[in-house]
Amino acid sequence: MDNPTEYLILGIGTAGARAAFYLYQRGFLKNIRLVAVDSDADELSTLPTLQRIQVPFPPAVPVGAQAEQACAALNENLEKLLPQTKMVVVVVGLGGATGNFYTQAALQFAHSKDVPAVTFAALPHAFAMEDVQNSASQTLDILRAQHFDVLALDGVKFGRFFPDTHQEMAYIQTVRWLANTVIGYLTPLTSFQEENSPAAMESVGRRKTMEFDDLPLGIFAGTYHDNLEQQNLDIPTYLRIKQDASSEQN
Repeated sequence: MDNPTEYLILGIGTAGARAAFYLYQRGFLKNIRLVAVDSDADELSTLPTLQRIQVPFPPAVPVGAQAEQACAALNENLEKLLPQTKMVVVVVGLGGATGNFYTQAALQFAHSKDVPAVTFAALPHAFAMEDVQNSASQTLDILRAQHFDVLALDGVKFGRFFPDTHQEMAYIQTVRWLANTVIGYLTPLTSFQEENSPAAMESVGRRKTMEFDDLPLGIFAGTYHDNLEQQNLDIPTYLRIKQDASSEQN
């Protein structure tokens, strides 16, 4: 906790938590902290390598005293994590009660602390029950109405292209889809940070300067050159310099 974390990735709900674990397994990203947030203790127990936050099952009414009490554990942890965070990245599969409720809660808390946040949300597949699809659609509309930045991965439109169309495999492939989308988004950002770090810049300073005079002329080896003030120049360069000199005289 002493070192600043550039990006805080919150895997919310069972699908989001598993996507966060998949990111841990891939290990591509630098300067990130992975946190799994779920109301299912058994699911969290399968992710021992991640920081885990167990939250209560969401209340029936998403506002009021019960909602505030439900968010207490999440908010307490975010209070400690956000001062060291450049950006919050929420990873979630919308449609389930935990993902729907706590995604909104996490984004609202990040907003209250002026920490930028983005969400990668997988929407249910075509075979999901109608109430699950409606719940996901309503939550997505609410998040966007609150001006939160959400990239929705539409399971109905794009899930049909998965190599294995069996329902039991669709969930696993969605988790990987979520995780790899996050990797694609964050890799340029984290790579830029790493390439421009003090250590990287010092390494650049130690590199040998290339002496172009030692290089062969290649395809220009047989071309005609003109001398200008003791310099052996190719014709286009000679003409350009000559023209510039003539313009200055005029």
